Amino acid sequence: MTGKLHIIDREAATGCFGCINQECKAAHLSGENEEKLVGQGAKPALLQEALIALLPPILGFIGGFIGMGIISPGSGDPSRAASGVVALFAAAFITYWVRRTP
Repeated sequence: MTGKLHIIDREAATGCFGCINQECKAAHLSGENEEKLVGQGAKPALLQEALIALLPPILGFIGGFIGMGIISPGSGDPSRAASGVVALFAAAFITYWVRRTP
């Protein structure tokens, strides 16, 4: 839909149930008929959302891997990797719940 002109009307709001485009939903729920150029600025927002979603788990894995090496210097790579995976899931879970709360 990027770069195409769409007319958004109130009757089409029933199609928003499965839609993930938040700008589109906001336009439908406002109750106004408007013309909108869809996709302008969508790429920076998508990149920002991707960084917010992916960066904490990646940093969590790195922190868990390095942290296990600091805590237990004699530990091998399998235990460090397992610690990293646990930290990855913990960071993903925390990021999900923090972003979900308003």
